[in-house]
Order: sequence, then C-alpha cells, then structure tokens
Amino acid sequence: MWSEIFTIVSGTVAMTGGYFGIYQLGWYVSHREQINNMLIMLDRLKENHEENNQIIKNYEEHIDKLQHHTIKK
Repeated sequence: MWSEIFTIVSGTVAMTGGYFGIYQLGWYVSHREQINNMLIMLDRLKENHEENNQIIKNYEEHIDKLQHHTIKK
C-alpha cells in the first residue's frame, strides 16, 4: 500500500516538474528567437536610419525590455 502511494506521489511530482521544465524551455527558446528576429530587423532599419529613427528607437527599447524579462518562480 505504501509503495502505491509513494509511486503516485512521486509520479505526480515528476510530471509536474517535467511540465514546468518544458514550459520554461519553450519560453526561453521563443524569447531568444524573438530577440534575434528583432535584432535582424533593427539591422535592416539602420541601413536607412535617417528615415526610420523612431522605429529604431522603439525596437531598441523593446529589445531592452525583453532581455531583462524573466519568468517568476
């Protein structure tokens, strides 16, 4: 009886830990991809920087916010 209870509890803990681990991994991959895409777009905008100063400023502010955002544990 105790082994069954222990199995159920440890299985639940393992599944919960796995879920949150996969969630954080997905968040991290998406986060990095978004930053990389924005940096590429920023480089393209800087080629014609005279016309795109406000857009460049907005991208730089957003990238800074993304780089300092974390998941609360």
